[in-house]
Amino acid sequence: MSGTAAPRPSDERAPAAAPPPDQVARDRIRTALDVNILVEAGAGSGKTTSLVDRLMAYVERGESVETLAAVTFTRKAAAELRERFQVALETRTREARAKAEAGDAAAVALAEKCERALGRLDGAFLGTIHSFCARLLRERPIAAGLDPSFEEVTDAAWERLWADFWRRWVDERLIEDDPMISELRALGVPVEQGVFGARMAVELVNDGPVTIVLG
Repeated sequence: MSGTAAPRPSDERAPAAAPPPDQVARDRIRTALDVNILVEAGAGSGKTTSLVDRLMAYVERGESVETLAAVTFTRKAAAELRERFQVALETRTREARAKAEAGDAAAVALAEKCERALGRLDGAFLGTIHSFCARLLRERPIAAGLDPSFEEVTDAAWERLWADFWRRWVDERLIEDDPMISELRALGVPVEQGVFGARMAVELVNDGPVTIVLG
């Protein structure tokens, strides 16, 4: 039976992927641990990866995980950061243990550092700006003039508080026959419409046409 022979697989290996053009900057984020670094980068560029690499470098250097703080803007980002940091610690622990079993003495110390960090991970701060500020205030509530049992306001609660404050402010201005109410209405602000009216008023203040004294 005649036929065409199947092509033999090539022995040539695919070339290694070229490093990103900013590799030097990425390396500095990971290794320059005793200086402050400002990083500006777009979405999806690897900021979280670089941040996790830097956290890991602190752990590998022997820093206590309780001294580490990584602050994000959203709860979702904070949860992702914590998960990725934990996974990195677990991965590095397994790798170090494997090397230690093969006789690498330095790997024993590395594994111990990573395992200690995993056990104390809750001591590190990995969260939002709001929760970081709340944590600082809870440490010194009296000095800050706060009730020690204060709670952070959720987005939904903030809407209610804002609407309640705006309603009370409008009611007081109406009782006092404050000309500010007429001025806001003349500018098209529906002062009786709660948060919607408050937002329009704030936009006008930011744009400069009016000045509102809240109190």
